[in-house]
Amino acid sequence: MRFAAIALTTLLVCANLVFGLTGAQGASDSIQPTPVQFGKRTPAEHAWSRAYGRSTAPDQIGKLRQTVEYAKDHNEHGMGITGTICCGGVPGEPPPPLERMRRIACGADTILLGSAKRSAAHLFDDDSYVYTSYDFSVKEVFKDVESKLLRNGSVIEVTRPGGQILVDGIKIVAETEAEKPLLADSDYVLFLRYASGADGYMLAAGAEIYVVNGRSYETMSVGCSSAGLPRKGSTDELLSFVRTAAVGPCDAK
Repeated sequence: MRFAAIALTTLLVCANLVFGLTGAQGASDSIQPTPVQFGKRTPAEHAWSRAYGRSTAPDQIGKLRQTVEYAKDHNEHGMGITGTICCGGVPGEPPPPLERMRRIACGADTILLGSAKRSAAHLFDDDSYVYTSYDFSVKEVFKDVESKLLRNGSVIEVTRPGGQILVDGIKIVAETEAEKPLLADSDYVLFLRYASGADGYMLAAGAEIYVVNGRSYETMSVGCSSAGLPRKGSTDELLSFVRTAAVGPCDAK
């Protein structure tokens, strides 16, 4: 199957990203694409589109429609959207890792350890991109300023940009270096912001995602690290940092 590259740029809240369309053969085969239809949205999808600022993204409306039409015209059965992260440096000596994590924790409404369960991908209102919603099962609560009474066993909705959809028989894989999917066989430490309009959670600004596998952890992101911790390390050390950072103190500004 032939896959031609097409230039495509898009705007995301979390980072500066530049995208190109490539073959979907590199995507994880363990994830089933979610069937969707252009022009049909649920109230929850409208709410998440507003939360991500994707109701009317400038110059991006209908980008995925164009991708699907291209695939049909060229007899392709799947397309992928991939990309890279551009990290900007900050002048001066960076603060210690605990202080950097505390700053991220102060911007988070909720910090949790848990695992992703059922997931589904959705189109944004402007047909510019995809997001995935997860049923996230809570195992430990480090912070919960929204007073949602979260505890071990609570299940909340967590969303992330990116995902896999099936539209008009065309499989679209939208996955960048910052948007790897949450897998059902792993535990994660998430720093989250509550989106009141959607009654769910999205990643807090600058937050890393930590994959916890028994006694060790690994960050999901690539390139620059927001919290300053090693890419891999001891789970005990990670959780100690998270528990300390979660209680502040936070700048009152």
